[in-house]
Amino acid sequence: MKTRILGLVFLGLTSLMSAQNDFAMVTPEYSHSVTSEKPVLKNGQYLSEMTLQSEAVRVTTLQSIAANYDISALSIYNAKTSQTYSVVFKSAENYIKAIYDHDGTITKCEEFYENVRMPYELSSDLAKEYPGWEFHKIHYTIDYAVNETPIFVFEVILKKGKTTKNVQITL
Repeated sequence: MKTRILGLVFLGLTSLMSAQNDFAMVTPEYSHSVTSEKPVLKNGQYLSEMTLQSEAVRVTTLQSIAANYDISALSIYNAKTSQTYSVVFKSAENYIKAIYDHDGTITKCEEFYENVRMPYELSSDLAKEYPGWEFHKIHYTIDYAVNETPIFVFEVILKKGKTTKNVQITL
């Protein structure tokens, strides 16, 4: 009995220890509109490469928030040391895990979106290829890194009666 109690105490204390990586999380509210009143200088390349593939408002809004985020406003930001910062932008089941350099430029990010609208050309081609099937779920992921071509992947679960089929489209 004593060992169980001591084990639970030590287990509880381990959750109080801090991680070695600096980490921040931002959960945006969509009740306000995101405007680009200030020019995007540091993450203009990121936004220009992302907005070409997406038509969904949820996707472009979350990407705009990540691109306009000021890393120097974080309490963990240290102007004296050159390090990277990981920030998670989350809204419902959608999220962006972005890595910023010391200057506030997005160097890498992975994005996940659930049940967003596919571009019309892709959805019409898929509907023609699988007639009679309904679009049950759509998972949209993006892998971005500076100076690399972003990878856009749509994972579509098609349903016809009780039968399901998974289709993956990589752009």
